[in-house]
Amino acid sequence: IKVTEPARQTAIIEPRNSPHSDGRREEWLAARAKVEEARSREHSLPMWRHSLLGFGYWVFLGLLRVTGIIKLGTRNALNIKLTEIDLSFEHLPEEFDGYRLLQISDPHFDTIAGIDDAICKIAKNVAADLCVITGDIQGRHVYQLDQPVASVERLLPHITAPDGIFAILGNHDSLRLIPALEKLGVTFLVNETVSLARGNSQIFITGLDDVHSYYTPAASGVLKDTPQGFKIALVHSPGIENEAEAAGYGLYLCGHTHGGQVALPGGHPLNLNLHDGAIRDVGAWKIGNMLGFTSRGAGVSILPVRFNAPAEITVLTLCRDR
Repeated sequence: IKVTEPARQTAIIEPRNSPHSDGRREEWLAARAKVEEARSREHSLPMWRHSLLGFGYWVFLGLLRVTGIIKLGTRNALNIKLTEIDLSFEHLPEEFDGYRLLQISDPHFDTIAGIDDAICKIAKNVAADLCVITGDIQGRHVYQLDQPVASVERLLPHITAPDGIFAILGNHDSLRLIPALEKLGVTFLVNETVSLARGNSQIFITGLDDVHSYYTPAASGVLKDTPQGFKIALVHSPGIENEAEAAGYGLYLCGHTHGGQVALPGGHPLNLNLHDGAIRDVGAWKIGNMLGFTSRGAGVSILPVRFNAPAEITVLTLCRDR
């Protein structure tokens, strides 16, 4: 077991059955690389060529530009809110009562100018125990890494999270992000579980590869293989929450939907890009004994605007239900 001690009482423990040590990560890398190559060829075409929805996006963008409303939508997109939520759990270990998670989801750093400034402005005023980035660090499917990596490097000094920064991949991300960001100190969890120990107690953090576009049975397998205890699942999107609840997870954190990004008054989204599970499109929800939270995300996808779906960064405080 490898143990690293941050400047705090929490120890990050990597279990012996980690894919780092038995070759499973290498198998995953090879499988995902093939899918990414196929998607890269698909997205090299103009969007209207491979998606009717994509054609609609470009028509809508043209209307925004012609009417001048795009300026308002861009200002909305860069006006990121800080959402703070307390979540109560009956089986949370006492040593983790008050544990604070900073969730940054869907920053899409290469989609809109100024997004890294806006995220840094929020993050520098937040103190947390652990930071989790729940996917879509990139926005463009051409998988150019320079701008997203530079934005993360700029962001890291503004994050106060002594227990570290865990990240997962989203459907827009390339696997090539992993070595680039791990060199900066970000820990990627790819169908992997680590435990955080305080005193005689521990909690487990499981990070899955994107289940929206890159699902494999390995994602379901790692959910079932985790030990008993308080467990948190980091998944880019809703979609595997029923399996997580059945496996005894207490909390499911995701993003992906952007809350619709462009929504009708009252927050009714026009499109969520979900296969199912619309009731878990945004905010807090519950399935059985598991709580979940779907972030509206910090960035934008494709369109550089937001309407009636404000961007957010979230601080979730875990509380022991007495």
